Amino acid sequence: MSAWRQAGLNYINYSNIAAKILRRSLKPELRTEALRRDESHVRITPWANGRPARKLYLFTFYVNLFILFSKHQRTMKSESTFKCYEG
Repeated sequence: MSAWRQAGLNYINYSNIAAKILRRSLKPELRTEALRRDESHVRITPWANGRPARKLYLFTFYVNLFILFSKHQRTMKSESTFKCYEG
């Protein structure tokens, strides 16, 4: 199963997060123009039993996805065999 799927994201949310990370990693002269395209705010509300359960913000998923990706990359670089990282 994909890491973004395990984090509870759909592909649209995952691709938006990836685009945001890419825009922020550009060189300064290109970053200002690219960051103008990142002017949206997203709020995710999970539903349970026909009612909103609680409000979550995309930033929480962004941080968790970044941490998961960083740990996975470090594990893959440090070991000769590819093992699943268990934190």
